[in-house]
Amino acid sequence: MAPVSVHELGGAAAHHGKKSPLSKLQPDERQAFCTKPSRRIPSRDAQLGLGRALHGCSRHEEAVPAYRAAASLDPGSLDVQLGLGASLRMSGLYEEAVPAYRAAASLDPGS
Repeated sequence: MAPVSVHELGGAAAHHGKKSPLSKLQPDERQAFCTKPSRRIPSRDAQLGLGRALHGCSRHEEAVPAYRAAASLDPGSLDVQLGLGASLRMSGLYEEAVPAYRAAASLDPGS
């Protein structure tokens, strides 16, 4: 996979209406992050942040394991379920995205 350009990262901050963890980094640091392989990080917040950052870099297939790890640690998180659903959908795994979206809908029935 080709490295993501720094200009492509501009849209990452709007993911889920929240600031991306990448927004705190300088452009060269963002570029380095998006070209490094993902790591296993044990906490829910770290996995969610990694999933968001990878999704924001259009590395949707790589974001899925991070979101799944976050979901295993906190299945009741709306942000985790929405991120998982979006990354699965963007990876072309539509059937797998449905349960994540259903879980998100059950967590926020008014949306």
